[in-house]
Amino acid sequence: MNGVRMNYRIIEVNNRRLQGKFIKFPRTIYQGNDHWVPPLTLEMRRRLHPLENPFFRYGTVKLFAALGEKEELVGRCAAIINPVHDELYHDKAGFFGMCECIDDIEAARALMGGVMDELRANN
Repeated sequence: MNGVRMNYRIIEVNNRRLQGKFIKFPRTIYQGNDHWVPPLTLEMRRRLHPLENPFFRYGTVKLFAALGEKEELVGRCAAIINPVHDELYHDKAGFFGMCECIDDIEAARALMGGVMDELRANN
């Protein structure tokens, strides 16, 4: 980003429209990569749906998006809490996944900071 500091806003993905953008975001990152095949949108929606994915019977997943100055999506990440893991290992661990971000360290720091704040607050 040539030394230009940008401000990023981290939001929870809490509606279907944002979830669609969250699911499709990797296409912008990997566009033109001949070795990447985008997952089916319907399959990703099922994976994130509490009634379709058995993980949601006991675990929680919160989706977060990083927005740039023009409110465009520049990153995504899921904060995951697995109480079964905590019962087994007694370590109150939090996990993350589905992380993609533009090539900008500040965007990545903001995104991971937001996810870590969520995991600390709720685990």
